[in-house]
Amino acid sequence: MNAAVRNRVWLVMEEWFGQLGGGAIIMVWRDPKIPSGQMIRILGEPPVELVDVDGVTLSRRPLTESEIFQLAQTLGGPIVLQDSIVVEEIASSQ
Repeated sequence: MNAAVRNRVWLVMEEWFGQLGGGAIIMVWRDPKIPSGQMIRILGEPPVELVDVDGVTLSRRPLTESEIFQLAQTLGGPIVLQDSIVVEEIASSQ
C-alpha cells in the first residue's frame, strides 16, 4: 500500500472511529527511515502498551491471573510482581 492510499484509508478509519465510539485501531507498515523499521498509527487506546526494545517495537500487556498462576506452576515457586502481588496468595484464593 503506497503512502497516498494509506493516508486515504486512515482518513476513513478516523471518520468511522468517531462514529463507532470505542475500541482501538492500529495501522502498522514498513518504514525503513525509522529505527524499528515500522511505523505505527493508533486511534483510541489499544489494550496493549507499545514499547521500543533495541529498535524493535513490541506490544506488552499485563498478565491475567490465570497466566500468572500458570507461570508460577511452570517455574515451581512464588512470583513477586512489580506491585508486590505474590502468586502463592492468588493461587490459594482460587
